[in-house]
Amino acid sequence: MKRRDFLKAGAVAATGGLVANSVVSASEDQSQPCRSAPQTWPSFPLPKFQVADGPFDPNWESLRAGYRCPEWFRDAKLGFWAHWGPQSQAAAGDWYTRHMYLQGHPSYQHHLENYGHPSVHGAKDLMCAWKAEHFDPDDLISLYKQAGGRYFAFMVNHHDNFDSWDSKYQPWNCVNIGPKKD
Repeated sequence: MKRRDFLKAGAVAATGGLVANSVVSASEDQSQPCRSAPQTWPSFPLPKFQVADGPFDPNWESLRAGYRCPEWFRDAKLGFWAHWGPQSQAAAGDWYTRHMYLQGHPSYQHHLENYGHPSVHGAKDLMCAWKAEHFDPDDLISLYKQAGGRYFAFMVNHHDNFDSWDSKYQPWNCVNIGPKKD
């Protein structure tokens, strides 16, 4: 399975939200791992999205009456979900980039000890430092198949709004920073 196909399949499962128009500044300190990223991000106009009416009302009864689970899903029995992205750079949990700013939290202490104060080396710097150099989708899928998995979903946008594809919606994506590849 090619990396692009692997990520497209995961995109169906999770896409996350989009950020509002803003200017995002990278660290001024050139000793930071983010120095390969632009020093400032331009204002980035986002497309206007409109949620269209769908076949369901926003309640459980409507879903029960109108949705049928696909046969492949009923037969699959076991699937895997990967929650992986730049937030994993610190190797300290998937909510790391949220908790690293909370004084007294173990992630805050981990960050102080390994990176310094989060006001100096923050989440944006972890995103830039994340290179995904050991990511091998073929090996990953092989491992999941060996475990009996019949489907796989890959999170392509976490609550940090980093897009793990060549996103046209915002500059915080894996082509502009981090791995610098799609």
